[in-house]
Order: sequence, then C-alpha cells, then structure tokens
Amino acid sequence: SRSVITSLSEANDLVEAIGSDIVGIALDSYHVWWDAALPQQITRAGERLFSVQLADWVTPIHGELSSRGMPGEGCIDMTGFVADCRNAGGYSGLVEVEILSDRWWAADPKDAVNAAANGLAAV
Repeated sequence: SRSVITSLSEANDLVEAIGSDIVGIALDSYHVWWDAALPQQITRAGERLFSVQLADWVTPIHGELSSRGMPGEGCIDMTGFVADCRNAGGYSGLVEVEILSDRWWAADPKDAVNAAANGLAAV
C-alpha cells in the first residue's frame, strides 16, 4: 500500500534504467515470496542484489507491517530463497533477519534473538 515498486521485475527494470553501480536491490523475502517468476528475477538481479532480508509469512496477519515471523515460522521456503540468491543471483553478502512483529517486539529480547539465530541457522 506504500510502494510504487511491487515486484522484483519492476525493481530490476528501475535499477537497469538508472544504470549506476551504486544502485541496487534490497530483496526481502516477505515482499516477494509468492512471485512465480522470482527465481528468474533473482538471476536477472545478479550483482545488483545488495541486501537479502528474511522474514516469514505467518497467518493470520494482524498488522500490515507488524505480522512477520522468524525464518521457519511460516510458509516461505527460506532455504530455497537464500539458495536462489546465492546460486542464481550470485549474492555473497550477509543475510539479515528483519522481523517487524508486534509479537516479537513484546517478547523478551533474549528470546527474540535466540529465535532469529535459530531460524537463520536452519536456513
């Protein structure tokens, strides 16, 4: 509801049109996981993948931006997503766990960090 770029294909188009080595893509699993063309678009993004972020899709959604789950809590194939970024896209940077979640914000910080670390380790 707040973005004019609604797919990785559109992001690729924009980055290619700009044509600068310092402009790239922060790819967040939460926003693209359902795209049938995702593997091909990750390959297309290639070296323009500057950041890979993980957040799982957990239902029911309670808040548009605050219902994300730790990796492994929802339905996204996190292992496949990261593998596509690494293998097809050639991404070699850090993978970030980015959880915007009322549930996890209310949790003990140690529990949240442990859940993020465990989820990332499983990927």
